[in-house]
Amino acid sequence: MTTVKAFPSEQPKVVRDPDQCMLWGAYVCAVRNALGMSQGDLAAILGVTRTTLTRLEQGVPPLKMALCRTALEVFKEAGVSSSAMVDAALIGAGLPVRLDISFEIHHLRKMRSQTARASTAADRAAMLLGEDFTPPLEQAPLRKR
Repeated sequence: MTTVKAFPSEQPKVVRDPDQCMLWGAYVCAVRNALGMSQGDLAAILGVTRTTLTRLEQGVPPLKMALCRTALEVFKEAGVSSSAMVDAALIGAGLPVRLDISFEIHHLRKMRSQTARASTAADRAAMLLGEDFTPPLEQAPLRKR
């Protein structure tokens, strides 16, 4: 499994390449579906609106790199990894030849078996990511409020 290194500060803040945006969208959508989450649930976990998540999943340029990195960090906490997407986040340009996604099976089982019991997105986030999880974009929002 690849370890996420600190992201370089000189990296672009926005992804404008349509192919790279499509890649990020495919990754986020595939992981969300595999975890059995709704867009509203994942949006709440990421600390963004459902509309923002929909634009990300559709790969509509431009995408904020901070949101892409946040999704990577949240998925890593949930036991999901992708060396191709980590590289895309670190490098910020170029496309991998294939999209690899690795799931830790106990996280998938836990999520699938307990989804019905959790009534809110916060409950599902706590179940999957731990009680003290705070969405990264709530700590450092993309926009000033």
